[in-house]
Formats: sequence, structure tokens, C-alpha cells
Amino acid sequence: MHILRPLVIITSEFGKRWGSLPYDYKQSISCVNNGITTLDQLQQIISTQSTYHHVESIPTTLEAIYASMITTTGSVILLHMKLQPMRRSCDILIKSNNKDVCQQQCNELAAIISSHRP
Repeated sequence: MHILRPLVIITSEFGKRWGSLPYDYKQSISCVNNGITTLDQLQQIISTQSTYHHVESIPTTLEAIYASMITTTGSVILLHMKLQPMRRSCDILIKSNNKDVCQQQCNELAAIISSHRP
């Protein structure tokens, strides 16, 4: 089990780090039963139920980016989320320099989002 803390960075730093991280893991989560339809709802859930710092939201494309770090190793974890209203889902993409962390964090976030009830 990894202990995470929010990684406070700005968008330009996120972009620089995104390109340098070798591992990623993707997952799409249904939003049919959880009522998530806006980036504000998504941000509220991520901010209160995880250890990610909200870096930026882009309302026109329904995307948001977040950052976290493993306290013991300094491994960076970057999160890109995109709401897909036509599919009533949310796409998650995690990038890190630790392959196992990508999948584990993606699965944890999917569980948090899936279990949310309006």
C-alpha cells in the first residue's frame, strides 16, 4: 500500500512531466448510476475522497487534470479525466514512472467514482 500526498504543480509542469512518464493505464467508468455529469461534481469527489491536487479543468472539452506523489519513493502520479456525456461515462488515464501504481490507482479511482451516489 502506497501513501500518497497531493502534488501541487501548475499546468505547464504537468505537461512537462506527462511526456516523461513511461507507464500508463486507462479505464472507462460508467456514470449512469452515480449521477456525475459535470467537472465540478467530479472535482468534488476526487478532492474529498482521494489525495490528488486539482491542477486544471477545461470545461469546453470536459477534461480535468490532477497530480499526486508517493511519499516514500517520490514517484509522480498524473491523472487525466474526461467526461463522456454521450456515453454517460468518465475516462481515466493515469501516468507514472511506476507501472504497478498506474493500474492500482486507476482501479482505486474507478471504485471511488463508481460507488458515488447522488
